[in-house]
Amino acid sequence: MAFTNQPIQTNRIVDFIRPLSAQSTNGAVLVPRVTGGDYDISRDTNDVDTKEGKLITTSSVTVEPKLEVVRTDSIENMYLTDALMNDTPIEHWHVSLDEKDSQGRYFAFYAVCKVTEDSQGGDPGEYATREFTLSPINGVTYGYTPLPEGITEEELNKLVFMGTNKVTSEAPTGGGVAKTATAMPTPSPAGGEEEEN
Repeated sequence: MAFTNQPIQTNRIVDFIRPLSAQSTNGAVLVPRVTGGDYDISRDTNDVDTKEGKLITTSSVTVEPKLEVVRTDSIENMYLTDALMNDTPIEHWHVSLDEKDSQGRYFAFYAVCKVTEDSQGGDPGEYATREFTLSPINGVTYGYTPLPEGITEEELNKLVFMGTNKVTSEAPTGGGVAKTATAMPTPSPAGGEEEEN
């Protein structure tokens, strides 16, 4: 592999959820305004001393995803709140945008979870946050998934300048228009300006 001094940009991780009850009717939705989170996969081991030596046993793979988000009234946050308050399961995908298979699908961990905690904070001078803790019901699995219909990788990474007007289907940026990069001046013809006689 050729050496490059360009920085390696990785860990572009996004999370999608969907109420399990909507599995046959709706695609997954992106969890917005994520400020942090944990996804630590582990397998516990136990050992027992026997006359023949040490016997080691392992448990199933476990994970306890945590999603810290800016507090909003988004429908995605309400899905998580409903799942906690009503004890209903949700599906959760932890997707890496930097890992694809030959068909352009994205590597992801997947689990059906219960939401077991909603830790809320709001320090002065900072955005109010909520940290949702998820507990998989039947363990975690992994594979490759397409992005939900209507969502592209470019849209996930795009920063949109928003205006101060209402955001509607006719005005999706609230009247805001992003400024384009300032163009460089057109170079003079070869030889520069003609000298005066």
